[in-house]
Amino acid sequence: MAFATVTALPVVLARAARVCLAALACLTLLTAPGARAAPSDNVSRADSRAIRATVQSQFDAFARDDAVAAFALAGTATRAQFSTPEKFMTVVKARYQAVYRHRVAFFTDAERVAGGVVQSVRLTDADDRVWVALYRMAREADGKWRILGCELLETTSVST
Repeated sequence: MAFATVTALPVVLARAARVCLAALACLTLLTAPGARAAPSDNVSRADSRAIRATVQSQFDAFARDDAVAAFALAGTATRAQFSTPEKFMTVVKARYQAVYRHRVAFFTDAERVAGGVVQSVRLTDADDRVWVALYRMAREADGKWRILGCELLETTSVST
């Protein structure tokens, strides 16, 4: 039994290191001097609503297992990276289970951070674990907001 525990230790340490690095990156991004925009540079209410609607639409597409609709809400570079809706959905199911299937989603207002726009969503999964999903957003040439990427962090917060 001790052997199994020792061999599992590198996996546990690697996961802990990834979580710590991701949390540090987010804290650095959100607390760096000048990272938060001045009040006059905040995301407008209309843009904040449109951004939230984009993320919610992708959640709705995931709930229906509609890979085509979910993929269409990803940014151009993300669509090029995955090339097909099926490949995109496979990665979401494997790496972003809390995004793919959650019980509760709580949105904050979108914010300008480090020259970009970030939408934060607190998610509660089926096992009552709480996650924070940070969505990098951009308005593309067609004028629509798209999702450039998502950083998913498990938290120790209590779910509501």
